[in-house]
Amino acid sequence: MLYLRENTTQSKQEMLIYFTKSNLSIKQLELNIIQKNNSKVDLEQQKLIQIIDKSLKKLKTKRLALLHLKSKSDAMLDFYSYQLILPVIQLMTHLILKIKNTHPSAVSAYCFFLQWKEKVGLERSIIMRGFIKGNFNKNECIEHIKVLINEQEYYKKSFLSLATVEQTNFVSAIYKTFDISMLHTIHEQLITQEKPTILFEMSAKDWFALIQKK
Repeated sequence: MLYLRENTTQSKQEMLIYFTKSNLSIKQLELNIIQKNNSKVDLEQQKLIQIIDKSLKKLKTKRLALLHLKSKSDAMLDFYSYQLILPVIQLMTHLILKIKNTHPSAVSAYCFFLQWKEKVGLERSIIMRGFIKGNFNKNECIEHIKVLINEQEYYKKSFLSLATVEQTNFVSAIYKTFDISMLHTIHEQLITQEKPTILFEMSAKDWFALIQKK
């Protein structure tokens, strides 16, 4: 999204660095999928594995199209968020629930944490798309963000209700920082104002850097 918006040498270099870093995770993911395919998995897990495998096979082509600016923001959001990241999280959740001798509350806490993290990542992408399209104040974008904010709050509270004292203190400390406070103000403006002034004054790169910290 940032590269599509900025289209600069620097944004391209930064994106290529992310590609290199994520390749390590992708290799591990592919190994895990091969291992799972050779073991007993239920029908739902098999469907998720097939979706992920199909998306991973498309990844090189999608990246090349992106590098040549032949991809649109909607297509990239759909591919990364819904065809790749979401099914990976769903598969992780399925597999976590089947681990033996784990405390149920710890498993539930981790599942809630994954969902919370995924919603924050989706917010990052949706608003990046807003920078590209210039539609922060359009009803469709605002309503989507409102839903994400509510979902984040639900998963955060659900996680914290089961988290350890150490985890709770860690999250509490983060929420006292300037960056998170700024994000909360942006959320309030997105919900209550016709024009979220802070976002309008930010660059796409500033927004990306801010929410990356969260």
